[in-house]
Amino acid sequence: MLVELPSTLNIEMAVASFSSALTSLLPLKYDIKVDAADTVIINGSTGFAGKLAIQVAKQLGVKNIIATGRNKEKLADVVNLGAAQSLDISGPEISTDNLTITGNVVVLDYLWGTPTEKILKNLIPSSPANLRQTIVVEIGAATGQNEISLPATALRTSGVQLRGMMTTNNLMNREKAARLLWTWLIAKKIHGDISTLSIENAAKSWFETSKNGIRSVITF
Repeated sequence: MLVELPSTLNIEMAVASFSSALTSLLPLKYDIKVDAADTVIINGSTGFAGKLAIQVAKQLGVKNIIATGRNKEKLADVVNLGAAQSLDISGPEISTDNLTITGNVVVLDYLWGTPTEKILKNLIPSSPANLRQTIVVEIGAATGQNEISLPATALRTSGVQLRGMMTTNNLMNREKAARLLWTWLIAKKIHGDISTLSIENAAKSWFETSKNGIRSVITF
């Protein structure tokens, strides 16, 4: 795939952002085919891929984007990227009672573990008479936890669907997604926060910059 890149494009940023942005673009547009009226919850929105996911959902026309995070200060910052609402998930218990939910719910999960358990618990309706569809896409496990406790009621009453990233639809549409993503990057409609390092400084500074939503990029 040949793409003419403008001289004004930050190549380091675009390359660093490309694969991370695909993790949200593929499921939202090509697998789930999210509607503008649906609710998209970015679980782990303060990370590098999470911040890109907010921007991707916004470009797809989603109005009700909910950003979750465990750092209140950084959570407030990501709202400026296009999230309509935010949810602090740092406490032992969380509540979604004050959140507005519209349409079907899609959860892009970059955290897994305890944060995901909290969200699933809150998405279980009190009545089986539920017309809302809830889809959870497991993308990453930034918490380091590979297992969750899933109550049967989450599946029985609300019909929660658990999906992985690489579904058949996503695999079939990788090239289309790549082309669309490059047009967004070139037009500066989405961007990732990066920190450039020389190869000399990479070893001692890599883990300091490759966190808190900033991606380290080595320049030569």
